[in-house]
Parts: sequence; C-alpha cells; structure tokens
Amino acid sequence: MAEIKKLDESYISEIAGLEAVCFSDGWSEQMVRESFRYPGAEVFGIFSENKLVGYYVAGQILDEGELMSICVLPDYRGNGFGKMLMNHMDQIFIAKKASCVFLEVREGNTPARNLYKDSKFKEIGLRKGYYQDNGENAVIMIKNY
Repeated sequence: MAEIKKLDESYISEIAGLEAVCFSDGWSEQMVRESFRYPGAEVFGIFSENKLVGYYVAGQILDEGELMSICVLPDYRGNGFGKMLMNHMDQIFIAKKASCVFLEVREGNTPARNLYKDSKFKEIGLRKGYYQDNGENAVIMIKNY
C-alpha cells in the first residue's frame, strides 16, 4: 500500500538521495532546498512501508503549472507509483485553478514520456541540447485542464 504525503524541508537529504539514484544529473541538496522556494511550490512524496520511494516537485506561476521533477526508485517502478504521483499533481493544480501544466523530459527517456502521454500530456516542442551532462534534447510537453 502506498501513501502520498506533503514533504517539508526536513526531507531535503532524502529527496537529493532519490535524485542521485534516479537521474544522471540529479539535483543536489542545494537545488532541492531552492525548489521549496519556487513560486507556488508543491513537494509531495510517495511512501511504501514508511519508506520514501518517490516524489514530485511542481510549482505554479499565475495559472500555469510546471512539473519540475518526478521520480520513483527503480526497485519500485512498475507498481503504478508514478501514475499515482501524476494524478495527485493534477488534483493539486486543478484545485489551484491552473489552466495547464508544462514539463520537460529527456528525448530518450521513453518510459517517462509514456507515463506523461498516459497522463494526457501532449508533446509541443523540443529544446535542443538542453541537458548539460550529455547535450540531450528535452521534449516540452503540456497538459491542459
């Protein structure tokens, strides 16, 4: 059974640990700390057996939301946790009267792109050479509410 809870800054180290496991260019503790200060920041984690196994950071400026980071530990993928986090994020943005939410995803990250497409996101553009670690392109996606 999984439970989603709002996270506070006491989770910074754990979030940075998830980032390091899930991403080749994961956020540092300082970057995670700064994400809590993003306008309209929402940081939620998903717990399995009282262990933080995934989370998302999203923010909102005016009526536009942005999913800044989302991850689930590799050993917990395939259990619907990513979909649960995406659905939770939608509920938050709908309650906050957002008109849409944007995200960027690595062009080669097929599992994430599929999760977003399943969550009704549409691909609308490309940022060439966006990722600094390897110059990979970012696919820009949007979901309208």
